[in-house]
Amino acid sequence: SQPWGEIRWVDPRGNAITHQLQIGSQCRSGDLSYAVEYQYTSALSDGAGANVGWGSTGALDWPFDSKRNWAKVEGIQGQRVVANWVYDMPFGQDKRFFNQVGKVGNLLIGGWQFTGIGTVASGTPFNVTYSSRLVGYPVTGRADVIGDPSVDHPNVNEWFNPAAFAAPAPFTLGNSGRNNLWGPGMWNVDAGLMKNMKFGERFSTQLRTEWFNAFNHANPGNPGASLSTPSTFGKITSFSTARVMLFGLKI
Repeated sequence: SQPWGEIRWVDPRGNAITHQLQIGSQCRSGDLSYAVEYQYTSALSDGAGANVGWGSTGALDWPFDSKRNWAKVEGIQGQRVVANWVYDMPFGQDKRFFNQVGKVGNLLIGGWQFTGIGTVASGTPFNVTYSSRLVGYPVTGRADVIGDPSVDHPNVNEWFNPAAFAAPAPFTLGNSGRNNLWGPGMWNVDAGLMKNMKFGERFSTQLRTEWFNAFNHANPGNPGASLSTPSTFGKITSFSTARVMLFGLKI
């Protein structure tokens, strides 16, 4: 085995490039106001300079060949669509429907507002890693690819083919690319319902309820990607939070 462990290399360099396309539209039509934005992001780097500790090399596992690590940046969603809206419901005095109601009727059916924001996005990149109990360098890093990582129907129990990866030979670098796999995409809708009431010219009250993750949809996180943890390797065990409902009164 090697007679030395890891030798710390501190080198103030690194390369990254980001291109982004944003297309958006805003509109107000009658009682409805809405905006839609599409975002495409291409972010590449060699992994150097990751902010995970003093002297860290980030994902730069071999400083003499940084091109080996040139790949998509962690945590970046390549495509993302966001839409938001505010809808003043057309009921009550000065509205299109039931505009002849009295004060009591308007107090019940007027002043309602429905708002929301919806998001759809692609997944984020990741790579398979390993760790070893050997003393030397490297004993952690990216795994070897020995087969086809893809599966016909990715699911929470098998997002990729775990048999397609293996730990590299001792003290050698794995041949798999950095961030060469993609995690699952996501979608989410937050919504709110408000009731605005005015009492004379000086006083107003708002009753509101807000629903975060209104459809209670569980967005899966990235799968377990460590060969050293076989119980979760290739499986998705983390999900977004469940629906949260809030109620409030503003005077």
